[in-house]
Amino acid sequence: MTSIQELPNELLEKIFYEADVQNTTRSQQVSKQFHDVIVVSALIQYKIALINEGFEDRTHSPEGRSIGERLDSLRSRRSAWRMLQPTARRKITIPRYSLHLETRSHFAWADGLNAKQLHVLQIPSVYRGLQEKEWVVKLPGVRLVDERFAAMEPDEDLLAIDTNSDEQWFISLRSLTTGEDHPDARIPELPPIVIGHLGGLGRLSVSGNYLALDRFEDRGDYRYLHIYNWKTGELLFLCDGQYEPFELIDQYVLIAHSSVDGEFTVVSVIDLPTLSPILDPNQYTIGWETGYTEYERIALAQYCLPTNSGSTHRIHVASHPRPPKSRAPTTPIFYPDPLCYQDYRIVIIEMSEHSLVVPWSSILRIICSRDALGATLAQCLNWEELAPEGFRVMPRNDETPLPSVKGVSALNMRRGEAGPLDVRLYDHDSLKSFVRRMEKAVFDESDFEYEVLMLGDDGVVLGQVPKAQDYEAECEYHILSF
Repeated sequence: MTSIQELPNELLEKIFYEADVQNTTRSQQVSKQFHDVIVVSALIQYKIALINEGFEDRTHSPEGRSIGERLDSLRSRRSAWRMLQPTARRKITIPRYSLHLETRSHFAWADGLNAKQLHVLQIPSVYRGLQEKEWVVKLPGVRLVDERFAAMEPDEDLLAIDTNSDEQWFISLRSLTTGEDHPDARIPELPPIVIGHLGGLGRLSVSGNYLALDRFEDRGDYRYLHIYNWKTGELLFLCDGQYEPFELIDQYVLIAHSSVDGEFTVVSVIDLPTLSPILDPNQYTIGWETGYTEYERIALAQYCLPTNSGSTHRIHVASHPRPPKSRAPTTPIFYPDPLCYQDYRIVIIEMSEHSLVVPWSSILRIICSRDALGATLAQCLNWEELAPEGFRVMPRNDETPLPSVKGVSALNMRRGEAGPLDVRLYDHDSLKSFVRRMEKAVFDESDFEYEVLMLGDDGVVLGQVPKAQDYEAECEYHILSF
């Protein structure tokens, strides 16, 4: 019988290419022959590099790059990130406090307070063959005040923006490319919301088909959370009471709130498609009358956070906000792999004492195995006993907030090659070090404050703000592309 070592190298290459990456990598240690076959093969090395970088190959590249050229592009891209050597740099100067929005692939800005048009920039990548695109969205009759009043989702071609009058909020659903009414929205504006006494918008956010609006009255004494399916225009969730930190993740919303007895902080995971539309705007899903007991009825799962965590300040998602939707002809030669998104997304729960870093895939796995754990919908899972795989606690330091990561650049910040559930994908120390190096490389020693606003798929957005509290001052934003 012929042993595997006696097989020709061409056949061994095919075997190792079809095997999973972990087994292929381990096989290098079996023999010098296996090592040489794996290391020399551009096809195998390209597959390994794609997985390590969180990308998927576009089989038919419009540029006709060979496998070897694509592998070189991937390696050059990684090296450029590590060495902070961007291939392009763009500086945008706008009046201070003007609206600006960032996603993992786009940056948008207004020319000033109450501007009537929005500039949108698609961040380019030489290594991925992604061209820079810039366009202007004209928005007559809309006041572009600041980022609290707008949100964009390039994968859905959506710009959600407030067009409020003096008495009501109107959330208009526009195309990000044309500024016209969004073709997928059943109604061009969500139902109006009456502005209460000393009311305002706290936050507007979008994820997939869902839009969340956080508003307040009496300067924040009363908070309200509205969640819609923006495509149908239906209101699915309405909460009034104190501020509850929340985050949209695809079809789910995570909300941090007090337990019924007030002794713990609980994170409820709600599956939005399971909620019935709210027909009466005064019909609260969660309200002062129902209290927190209603969360037990509608939550897919609930988690009691560690008892020594303190109050919850914020929940947000690092790494990938959501999988890319489009694979149009403009898709670059390799692009973020949708199958990796569940594993590479990190949920960060910022609390008064420390922050909890949790892989989103771990939370999903616990949800799926809830029945096996003997938990019912009304039972709250204890965090200490059922800590998600990859869970980590980090001391909280308000002077060094967690950097915002919205794309596959997170994979460049880790130490070594991380597995899918490895929280080194969001290594705080590595990210802080990277941010400091980035800020030092971009900004001169001058009378300016600066911050990294976003680490995206192909670039970094940094903001430079004058120290003086001058509304007439200008602010510089630097977009570095890799």
